[in-house]
Amino acid sequence: RELLSFPGCLLRAYGQSWRRLEPVPYAAPSLPWIGSWTLLSAGLLPLAYLLSAPLGILFMLVLDLFPGAPPDPGTGILLGGLTAVGLSTGVVQWLHLRRRLAGAGWWIPLTVAGWLAGGLLLYLLFTQLVEGSPSPPGPALAFLALAAPVALAQWLLLRRLLRGAAWWLVAGFLAGAVVFLAGETFESIEEMAAFLI
Repeated sequence: RELLSFPGCLLRAYGQSWRRLEPVPYAAPSLPWIGSWTLLSAGLLPLAYLLSAPLGILFMLVLDLFPGAPPDPGTGILLGGLTAVGLSTGVVQWLHLRRRLAGAGWWIPLTVAGWLAGGLLLYLLFTQLVEGSPSPPGPALAFLALAAPVALAQWLLLRRLLRGAAWWLVAGFLAGAVVFLAGETFESIEEMAAFLI
């Protein structure tokens, strides 16, 4: 009974905390803070790789509960990978934000939701919208399609807490668009550096 009631209790608690969010005074972060945010967010991506397989299996088990044909294993792998990236980056960013922003606990579920929404957008972009097209979108457009929903999901929290939160959208879109500077192949050191930046 406890396990069955837990998801509903969790959603109610998050709903109550969302309604209580209020803007807080906020000082601009220092360059070391920004540097550690960036390095740790990128540095935990190998952890996402390790988490993607167990999460993919978990998604397959859940999808298998629905009636109809068995789910495609690729779907579980994709959902597991996107959730793993959202969790690994969301948790390390939350560790940075929790001392600066009340209500920062929302950062993790919104980051995961943003990555999953980006995966859905990517799926539509590659399978539905360009079906029959001679050239599918390149990796730069794919990364922009992933980055935009993540920035939008995180902005939903920041706009309730900070003035000028729209700059987060600008930064998120620019972060996704800068990958266009890396080219389409990622074969040189310069292209890889542009991707990591």
